[in-house]
Amino acid sequence: MKRSALALAFALAIPSFAFASAPVAAQLPVIEHGEQAPGPHCEHKGEHGKGGPGYGHGFKQIKKDLDLTDAQAKVVKEASMTEMRAHFQIVQKYLDKLPAEDQATMKKDHEAATQLRKDEILKTLSPEQRVKAEAFFAKQKADYEKFRADHEKPKG
Repeated sequence: MKRSALALAFALAIPSFAFASAPVAAQLPVIEHGEQAPGPHCEHKGEHGKGGPGYGHGFKQIKKDLDLTDAQAKVVKEASMTEMRAHFQIVQKYLDKLPAEDQATMKKDHEAATQLRKDEILKTLSPEQRVKAEAFFAKQKADYEKFRADHEKPKG
């Protein structure tokens, strides 16, 4: 028993020594913005934000890439919106089955995550930008509340 416990402790300690002997940060190359990072998924060559991969995803890009006519674009957009609404309804159906306390906890978690995001944004802004951002967030919340009131599902 003592031998197997000692062997297990030794086996678990070996990876710790390997990581401790060479700090990971020291092994990573310093990459300046716009330079190509090493690795298998680095084809973008720092093009994010410049129209590279990850840019233009969405309906306008699909319309452009597929060279859709206006009639085709309308059908594709309506089909996409229908799928999005169906997805929302499916998720909502299962969320409605949660107990009330779980629903309340989930709502609090969402609100906390939203507030954390807003706080992160606000702390990087100048005082003038903060005032504009807070006005934007207030307008966004009012628009959402109006939308919810207009689209309230009937109880029952």
